[in-house]
Amino acid sequence: MKAILIDPKERSITEVEYHDGNLEEIVDLLDCRLIDFVQTYINGDGLYIDDEGMLIEDQYFFKHINSDYPLAGKALVIGIGEQGETIAPLCNVEDLEDHITFLGHRRNVQLMYAKTAGSA
Repeated sequence: MKAILIDPKERSITEVEYHDGNLEEIVDLLDCRLIDFVQTYINGDGLYIDDEGMLIEDQYFFKHINSDYPLAGKALVIGIGEQGETIAPLCNVEDLEDHITFLGHRRNVQLMYAKTAGSA
């Protein structure tokens, strides 16, 4: 089935193939050990992310329009069906291009948020 991979280091959003329910494949696509899920759309679409991404020193970040905080590392966009099953996302690459802001390397994100906190 179709899924969408967000890679903040490469600043890319690409369609990929994903085999429903295969957690090892998600781990491989995200290049991580542990995963978490962030629901970003009311239609059930969401992001699998690296659960340890914030702990990696050499990390790149992005911001999703429906998330209150920056997300670390790669993400896999999938959909969740009515029974909780994994389905192809309803959003597409073009939607995500409008909803994703690439923030760059950790040091840039830290500086950006330090300036924001300092001005509050």
